[in-house]
Amino acid sequence: MGDHRVTCAAGLLAEDRDCGPGLCYTPSIPVPPVCVASTTPDPRCTAIQPAGAATAYGCDGNTLFQCLDGLYGPTTDCGINECRATASSAGCYVKL
Repeated sequence: MGDHRVTCAAGLLAEDRDCGPGLCYTPSIPVPPVCVASTTPDPRCTAIQPAGAATAYGCDGNTLFQCLDGLYGPTTDCGINECRATASSAGCYVKL
């Protein structure tokens, strides 16, 4: 845990995002660090993340969110599309 999410491409700094104090998190799975909302497991994540799974996706209104190790992580506003969740996944889908 740190304050900044830093990503590099071809040996050059590509992004330096301030996540807030202690909110840059390196997940247990091999993905780049992410900014999380809190360092405490989130009830939205514990409700959808199967035991032993490192990641899960869900919807909070029209916002798609990702959980990593039980922490509420990156979010995407679905905009004109619709956030839909099933028992196994979630995503932004075109409204029919």
